[in-house]
Amino acid sequence: MLLRKATDPYYISVSWNRDLMRMKLSLVRLSCVVWTTMVTMILLLLLDCELSGRALGCTEDERVGLLNLNAAVPFPNPSWQADHEDCCRWKEIKCSNVANTMRVTELYLNYTIYQMASLHDASWSLNASLFLPLDKLQVLDLSWNALADIHAGFTNTLRLKNLQSLDLSYNHLKQVPNLDGLPSLKEIYLSVNSLENLSHLKGLKLEVLDLSLNQLNDSTFEGFTNTLRLKSLRSLDLSDNHLKQVPDLDGLPSLSDLYLSDNSLEHLNHLEGLKVEVLDLSRNDLSSEDVLSITWNMTSLKHLSIGSNNLNDSIFEGKTSLCELTGLEELDISGNDFVGSIPPCLSNMTSLYTLGLSDNHFGGAIPPSLFSSHRSLEYISLSGNAFEGSFSLASLANNSKLKVFELRGNSHRLTLETGDAPRALSHQLSHFLLSNCIFDEPHGFVPSFLMQQHDLVALELRHANLGGQFPSWLLENNTKLRVFNLMDNSFSGNLNNLNSSLFNYEMLKIDVSSNSIEGELPSYFGSIFPRLEFLNMSRNSIKGRIPSSLCPTLTQRLWSVDLSSNKFVGELPEQLMHCQSLQELILSNNSLSGHVLPRAANLSMLFHLSLANNRFSGEFSSWMLNSTFLRMLDLSNNKFSGPIPNWIGGFQGLSVLILAGNSFRGTLPLSFCKLELEYLDLSRNDLGPSMPSCINASRITHLHLERINLRGPLPEFLHDASSMVTLDLRNNALSGVIPSWLGSLSELRALLLAGNSFEGLIPDELCQLRNVSMMDLSHNYFSGRIPSCFDKLAFGNYSQAPDGTFEIPDSIVWGEGQYYGEKTPIFNDIYRVNIRNRPEEVQFTSKYRHESYTGVVLEHMSGLDLSCNNLSGSIPLQVGYLGEIHSLNLSYNNLTGSIPATFSNLDQIECLDLSHNSLSGEIPLQLMELNSLSTFSVSYNNLSGRTPEQKKQFGTFTRESYIGNPFLCGPPLGSCNSSEGSVLTPPPSPEHQEDSFKIAFAWSFAGSYAVAFLGTVLFLYLSSYYRTLFFNFIYRHVPYFH
Repeated sequence: MLLRKATDPYYISVSWNRDLMRMKLSLVRLSCVVWTTMVTMILLLLLDCELSGRALGCTEDERVGLLNLNAAVPFPNPSWQADHEDCCRWKEIKCSNVANTMRVTELYLNYTIYQMASLHDASWSLNASLFLPLDKLQVLDLSWNALADIHAGFTNTLRLKNLQSLDLSYNHLKQVPNLDGLPSLKEIYLSVNSLENLSHLKGLKLEVLDLSLNQLNDSTFEGFTNTLRLKSLRSLDLSDNHLKQVPDLDGLPSLSDLYLSDNSLEHLNHLEGLKVEVLDLSRNDLSSEDVLSITWNMTSLKHLSIGSNNLNDSIFEGKTSLCELTGLEELDISGNDFVGSIPPCLSNMTSLYTLGLSDNHFGGAIPPSLFSSHRSLEYISLSGNAFEGSFSLASLANNSKLKVFELRGNSHRLTLETGDAPRALSHQLSHFLLSNCIFDEPHGFVPSFLMQQHDLVALELRHANLGGQFPSWLLENNTKLRVFNLMDNSFSGNLNNLNSSLFNYEMLKIDVSSNSIEGELPSYFGSIFPRLEFLNMSRNSIKGRIPSSLCPTLTQRLWSVDLSSNKFVGELPEQLMHCQSLQELILSNNSLSGHVLPRAANLSMLFHLSLANNRFSGEFSSWMLNSTFLRMLDLSNNKFSGPIPNWIGGFQGLSVLILAGNSFRGTLPLSFCKLELEYLDLSRNDLGPSMPSCINASRITHLHLERINLRGPLPEFLHDASSMVTLDLRNNALSGVIPSWLGSLSELRALLLAGNSFEGLIPDELCQLRNVSMMDLSHNYFSGRIPSCFDKLAFGNYSQAPDGTFEIPDSIVWGEGQYYGEKTPIFNDIYRVNIRNRPEEVQFTSKYRHESYTGVVLEHMSGLDLSCNNLSGSIPLQVGYLGEIHSLNLSYNNLTGSIPATFSNLDQIECLDLSHNSLSGEIPLQLMELNSLSTFSVSYNNLSGRTPEQKKQFGTFTRESYIGNPFLCGPPLGSCNSSEGSVLTPPPSPEHQEDSFKIAFAWSFAGSYAVAFLGTVLFLYLSSYYRTLFFNFIYRHVPYFH
């Protein structure tokens, strides 16, 4: 039996199957046990988390206290809701485990620059007792709050015994709050306030004190260290103040980091003997001698910033040169007056790991030794110099620690050789930032060595003459990218080849503007970059609809979108209209249509909206009122219609309003008077015949009301426009005389009143507009003489720059600050946000063309246009002393007399038009000295004599410049018949012409009367019927003459 069991195949098979079944059953039982155990553990874990969440969430006192605090601030945080029990999950709050209980330890109650802008100069006070429930708080950030005071201070009211860091920067504080009740306080940040008193800092055990940007002067710091006794202070920031000398810092024995940038330091005496490691003296107008006299003995110095001073090459010479500070680890000498090649002695500073050489006048080739001698180099900036020749990236082969390479703004004089770069750059860069350079890559393609780079955080290849298909592989290879900038190149193709599975959670900024990208944006574009903050794709040829995925609902990080100057069509995507984080939306110059915000929109943080030059139609939607922080609104050149709504006055923070080129009609609502605008353009609408007199013009710098059907006198609200730089009222139906108060607008630089019905004299008060560079009074009915005081006007001749500028607030600038990590205090990785001004645009007729002037051209343009009026008398000699004027047009008037010889002083004149007047005499030969003259006309006058010799610029003028002067001869007109020895007889004087006209008129009138009388007598004689009627008429009416 045993043998059979061992040898029988059937038995073996059955036995094996039985054993296998038993094993399977065991495994099933085991798996059931495992799964049961796992499910039990998961359920217990979930239950524990739930119970822990209830037990360890913030206390009820903290939750209620935060709600009360939220109700007391100008901009409540919408995430702090009463129905959300655990305040540790609210935004801007961090909790930590304190004695097995989650307590609020960090609170960030700061606002954005856009919310602050809506407050203007307003301020408010905070009751410190609101913080009483937060007794475990360690970090409190109250920056960007416009706080003027903190009631009750932090002394007796508060028991914040654990508070270590307090940020009160960017407020309106005039004195430091009482901080005696904060024994653990180590860091306080008070930058950007208006501090006058620092006494409340006395006795604190501070380690970090930031007093930057407070307009503090030397008197504030008299006895500073001895009085305050800040023995533990390690870091002191006094930058951006009004210091002329360094305060006495002997009473700060622990001081290691000192920041004195952006002051007016004249000497550095009190720095002697200090043992600091970090010293920032940048932007102080110091000389090389000043710096060397102090730094030479600072043996502990490791980080030195002396950028933007008056340093020259002497700082690298001698035994005490800067290069002898071989212990330095960081050195910033950017923004000085260094010239020539990079000093070879910098190679001696072998400990450097960051080196800033940007914005100097270094030229020639970049020496490879700069990199071979600095093996520890991690950061180098060579931007803004004048390097020439070529530079091989293979020179970086031995710099294995290099992370940041910055070479921007060299005006295409430097060629980068990338041939050996793939082999040489085996290490990974984090920042590769180039612009205005030329790569030696064939066909202008993106350098191939970048294919081996996978850890890039910031990539900039701006204005580098690159082209070909859009390099989407750069995005796929570098999923850690935060900044991606390829603007101002010639990349083509479309973005549809972006891999839909690509996911970059780090990307913050994408700028591919000014390329030739075509096609449509993929619908999933926003999902690829869920944390994107800044997107600029302007000035391409992208078409189709705007993807609704641009602002993902879950992340809501996007705050700036510029898709202007493309070919987008359709309506605004609804999801984008609910992007609460959006602060700037620029969609101008497309073919978008429909209504603006037709449905409930929630752009609550919107700061700048530009939809100009599209096809939007209909009336304004009141949903725009949800954008309470709106500061800049441009809806020009669309098809909007109807009246401007009354609720427009609800935008209290609005400073730029551009509605030109639409079909708005009706007068402005009275609520318009609530606005405090800086720039207003309502041109080319039907908003007449008048404007509300209550309009607040005190802050308006640029006002454009061209062709809006205004009637009557000059609007009275302009009387208070003391900041006005541009006043454009052209092509309306304004009438009456120019009021004398117009001369009180002292900042005015462009006065444009052409195409109206003004009459009377040009008032002498206009000569008080000393800053005027363009004045257009043409096509009116002004009479009398040209004011002789016009030579007092600037017309470009400024002894000092005028306060008013041809700039208006435009877009928001997202700028990467100088990088390098946490261990390098000078080169902090800061992303700055600033308001960028764009140039104003002013239209002026010159050289027979109606031109738009903007930017630098506008700053240098000057002109006077008095054409098409009824001005009479002679041209004042003083007009000839406008030496900086570029255009002078006095045509189509009744001016008499001769052309002043003083016109030879018009050194910058380009266009001179004196045509269609009654000028007499000869053309002054002195005009031959006007070398800039390109347009000249004296046609249709009574000039005589010879034309100027056909030399220089006068050789370019045709006969059209002289025709209509019958007694003027010479090239390019007819010959003066020089063989007879004289020119044609000049015409009689205007007075003689007037007498001859009167005599001729008298004789012609007498003759006409005689003919009419004799004709009537002959007619009555020949017709008996009419003769009878005539005498009967006389007989009946004779009694009425008695």
